[in-house]
Amino acid sequence: MCHASKLRWGLAGLLFLPSSLRADWIELSDGTSLRGIDYRVRGDRSTFTLEDGRTVSVDPALVLTVTKSPPGEKVEFRGKSVPLAEKVRAMKVEEEKRRKEALRSLEKWARGKEEAQESKDAFAGLPEEARGRYLAAALKESEAKEARYLAARELAQHKGLLAVRALSRAAVVDRQAPVRAASLVSLKALNDPATPEAFLPYLASPRQNERLQAVSALEQFPSRKAVPALIDTMRMTWTGFGRGFFSQVTERAYISDYELVSGGTGFQIIEVADPVVSKMSEGVVLDVHVQKVELVAHANALRKITGQDFGTDVKRWQEWWAANGGQ
Repeated sequence: MCHASKLRWGLAGLLFLPSSLRADWIELSDGTSLRGIDYRVRGDRSTFTLEDGRTVSVDPALVLTVTKSPPGEKVEFRGKSVPLAEKVRAMKVEEEKRRKEALRSLEKWARGKEEAQESKDAFAGLPEEARGRYLAAALKESEAKEARYLAARELAQHKGLLAVRALSRAAVVDRQAPVRAASLVSLKALNDPATPEAFLPYLASPRQNERLQAVSALEQFPSRKAVPALIDTMRMTWTGFGRGFFSQVTERAYISDYELVSGGTGFQIIEVADPVVSKMSEGVVLDVHVQKVELVAHANALRKITGQDFGTDVKRWQEWWAANGGQ
């Protein structure tokens, strides 16, 4: 089994590591040994640069041990004995070159012009694991919406955490609706049980459109694991946002009175009536909470997941979950 297929989310294992640690070996709870450098832990995510130059994401909960190789230890690399870090640096440069070439091929394929078939064939000739990696990169990085759409569709053929993360991100943050829709379709095809959890971080996004996209996705991928986060962010919605103001008013002018004003010339004085102009306003002024739509979206998702219906009453949802969350 390849390294990438073994880097999965899991619950087993304990971690007693500093937040940043250089290492040559890490042992996972499933028995996998990975060799590389720069194992770094940031919250619930960690990265490790493998011997072949790829930087992969590792669930810290799976890591059992981190071991530093003996000082001065070297590895064989293309007929030479070199430090592991030197080999990794060389491999990273080559991997970056391959990644850029793969992205160019995907963009030419997606545009469907003269070189499309040639580019498609070139990409198809890559190893399966590499294709999945480059598709995920294109979905995140490409400026060409056609390439992102193509990558979203093709990732349906690549099972694993990398595809789930790339597709869930695109389903929430991509600026093109067809790309978001294709990402959701591919996630349904993959049918990975980790999919709902991949949307949870986006519920706390500072951007309302991303929060709404994440809530909508959780309606399509319901999971009780999402309930606490939905309730908590629903509560935050009540208190964390401003108000919207709308006014539609018609003003009418009318003469409400007359005032006598003296005037004339030096030889004649006269009094004239000067009209007093007043205004009358009529219409509607609405002062509304702009987060109402977001609250309703949370309530709909919670109803779909739990079968309960407490509307937008956050307190009742909290009470129900406190009593039933463990069931």
